[in-house]
Amino acid sequence: MQKRSKSSDGSYASWFQVSHRSQYTVIVAIHQPNYLPWLGYFYKIYASDAFVFYDVAEFSKASYTKRSKIRKDKSSSETTWLSVPVHQHQTGAQISDILISERSGWAMKHLHKIANTYSSTRFFEVYYEWLRQILMQVEAQKTLADCNILLIRQIAQRLSLKATFHRSSEMHLSGKGSGMNLSIAQHLGAT
Repeated sequence: MQKRSKSSDGSYASWFQVSHRSQYTVIVAIHQPNYLPWLGYFYKIYASDAFVFYDVAEFSKASYTKRSKIRKDKSSSETTWLSVPVHQHQTGAQISDILISERSGWAMKHLHKIANTYSSTRFFEVYYEWLRQILMQVEAQKTLADCNILLIRQIAQRLSLKATFHRSSEMHLSGKGSGMNLSIAQHLGAT
């Protein structure tokens, strides 16, 4: 892989160039829909032709599905969590079934923490209003999966990522773990 240079519009939408890929290659990537995922998550989308939100996976409170880490404050290397409030659920519930708590205001709290920590960074003014608008849309979603998928798709669109998006819950496939991954890959014609 080779690093790409800045595009003509001044953005860094294409970070890497995937080389030696056949025109007949179909790459499918599968990942749980995480909240405000890290850069590598978007590279995974970039490097795939089809990206599947694995929302039939069992929800784990300790995962990044409902939370993300940011710096605690401007001058600290310590981190803090941004967590989406969710309703109580049964053990073994799928990510697609997790409901967001009806407590309003969590998105504004996240935005406030982000602003307090990152307002002096180089591109804060360029992206903060855009992020605020997206988080207001996201907060209105009923399920955690819908929240995260909307957020990820909006970021992917801003980055000009071209993969098609799918939800495992809409594929009606059977299997668990790697068996399910294989079923998804075959369903989408992965090579």
